[in-house]
Amino acid sequence: LNNISGAFGAFRKNLLKQVGGWDTHTAEDLDLTMRLKQYKRRYPDNKLAFSTHSIGHTDVPDTLKGLVLQRLRWDGDLLFLFLRKHNEGLSPRLLGWG
Repeated sequence: LNNISGAFGAFRKNLLKQVGGWDTHTAEDLDLTMRLKQYKRRYPDNKLAFSTHSIGHTDVPDTLKGLVLQRLRWDGDLLFLFLRKHNEGLSPRLLGWG
């Protein structure tokens, strides 16, 4: 499970409370996904489930420029998220600095 879409994810309220709820910063869907996966590692009897038959509709960029700008924004959001909250896995060697 890579990322639970912020546009089409559904969660039990009690589980959201247990992992700290929604963050109000950028990349909140990825942040929540990472915290749910950490929770799952601590409590392996709990399940994260998804449906392969679900379809979510959302607005998408309609130009190549729009797509590139969206992906660059998402990459910046990812870096911000790792530096702000999930940096325990980052090392100078991983970043090419060692």
